[in-house]
Amino acid sequence: MLAPQVISKEIEIRATADKVWHVFINPAVTRQMGGEYVSDWKVGGPIGWKGKDGAMYTNGSILEIEPARLLKHDLKELENPNTLLSVITYRFTESNGSTLVSASEELNYPADESQLEDIADGWDFALSAIKDISEGLK
Repeated sequence: MLAPQVISKEIEIRATADKVWHVFINPAVTRQMGGEYVSDWKVGGPIGWKGKDGAMYTNGSILEIEPARLLKHDLKELENPNTLLSVITYRFTESNGSTLVSASEELNYPADESQLEDIADGWDFALSAIKDISEGLK
């Protein structure tokens, strides 16, 4: 059995962990990233990404949650919700009014170099959007 492939990224955000967390859980704010999370924000509850067009693009379940500190959820195939694609973990570490967001995605399928680059690029884009929105919140 091969070890799972993991993509890890970090970004420093000049905002409190509460403000960064708000970008995730407040649909009015999250829509600035082109969609919103659909979730009850409870362990075992659903989590998915709904685009501005109303279509669901991802789905999964929350595995662990500590507001403004940790969000861990799985990601499953839309067509076959029994197929696990990956486990995503966000950690929020606040220090002196800034927050380090550490994100990792543990893939449950083999990905080639090109796919890994695409996934990493997606993470860079998403974390940059979270940073821009968080830093712009009053």
